[in-house]
Amino acid sequence: MSAKTVQLVRAEWEGQKWVWRWMTIAIGTLGFLIVFFTIRQFELGLVQIIESAAVGLIVCQLVALAVEALFEKFKTTDPPTWAQVLLIVLLVSLIAYLIYSSEIATFSALLVPVLIGGSVLTLLHTLKKSREVHQPRCFVEIENTGDVVSLKQGEMLIRGLESAGYKLLTQCSAQGECASCRVRVLQKNQDLDDKNYGPVLTPRQKNEGWVIACQMPVENDMLIRLYKPLMLLWPVFSRHEMTPLAKELRVQLPGFDCEACGLMTCDQFAQAVAQGKASPDGCFPGGSAVTERLKSLLSGVKSASTQHA
Repeated sequence: MSAKTVQLVRAEWEGQKWVWRWMTIAIGTLGFLIVFFTIRQFELGLVQIIESAAVGLIVCQLVALAVEALFEKFKTTDPPTWAQVLLIVLLVSLIAYLIYSSEIATFSALLVPVLIGGSVLTLLHTLKKSREVHQPRCFVEIENTGDVVSLKQGEMLIRGLESAGYKLLTQCSAQGECASCRVRVLQKNQDLDDKNYGPVLTPRQKNEGWVIACQMPVENDMLIRLYKPLMLLWPVFSRHEMTPLAKELRVQLPGFDCEACGLMTCDQFAQAVAQGKASPDGCFPGGSAVTERLKSLLSGVKSASTQHA
């Protein structure tokens, strides 16, 4: 492992910890002053303070969620609908009208909860981020690119790589049964057990250092090599959410060649094809070559089924 590279990344992370430590102190002090002078200016009692804080927290949290959802919407390939744009314009217009045309009493009723709730909510989010930064970290160097990513200690390798922008394929919902998310560990400072290999890796792959990323918690620094054909780096044509847990994703696979199936359910699929319960007609990775191969396999499966019958 490149000690110099890891050392630089670790130093940057220590610098972030220092920044967030002082940022928490600064935001906490500023929030205290805002709340203190707001209470003093508007002569609020204890009940009014509690009510204002509760209302402000709810309002500010809803606004934060709306802004986050808006950003997530614009990140996707699907543009916002005209109804969503119209709703945003109406909400902004309503807020502007309440602020600029209301009486002083109404303005105060809006301002006090926002000041108190906003200060408290900002401090809470800062504390949460500061706590995340101060959690123990492990540094994983990727040999293919020379990059070093920082992962939470104990975090699954696949999740940490995904948060760093390296999306690995997975076909078994992170159950360790497909080996699509396998990576090769070149240097490590922790012991491996059978769970890290899953039930599908061969003895040769285990000896070469391959592990299943969705079954590999990171406990120490390590050097890995990603299996590039299994990285999700192709252009996305469309993305459609079918259920909360399932999405239809169509991507271009230039130069990608794969077997028809990599799961342990191939046997069941072959039996379903032989009994006429399934058909290979459809869209498969690899294009027409894979489809034609499946059709030839189908005729062979039916022939074998007839002979056994």
